[in-house]
Amino acid sequence: MVFYRTTYSSPLGTITIISEGTKIMNLCFDDQKHYPFKLVAKTTPNDSLAIFKETKCWLDAYFKGLKKKIHPPLRLIGTNFQEKVWRALLEIPYGTVITYQMVAIRIRNPKAFRAVGQAISRNPISIIIPCHRVIGSKQNLTGFAAGIERKVALLRREGLDLNRFSI
Repeated sequence: MVFYRTTYSSPLGTITIISEGTKIMNLCFDDQKHYPFKLVAKTTPNDSLAIFKETKCWLDAYFKGLKKKIHPPLRLIGTNFQEKVWRALLEIPYGTVITYQMVAIRIRNPKAFRAVGQAISRNPISIIIPCHRVIGSKQNLTGFAAGIERKVALLRREGLDLNRFSI
């Protein structure tokens, strides 16, 4: 299988986007934890793929504060548990937050909140799969692979009043 990559210059830093040609497999900030160095090394640069143009348009709209209900096609690659968690994240509405415990309840595994946190930390498609909308049970903004500053910036872009949360 051939993999392609492009970059997107966001207000919060450069984002690398990876696809197999028709679906997004990875979207992450270039300096975040769990950056897919091995996968990137196997990719070919290609800025002209339709999926990349669609994703960049989606990101442009997102960073302008527009709520996009339909996201580009995604190819999730993880364990069954990880994929279940990532799909649950896609259900979190724009401009809202939920806790790790609430995600665990949504996937019908209420005691797995720590495992949920681990799956979220491995989210391969940042922003589109909104792991930044998950917070700690004590209303603390924690656990974002791209850095807490970016999590705060993304939540502010979505209109959240962050005064009620601790960092």
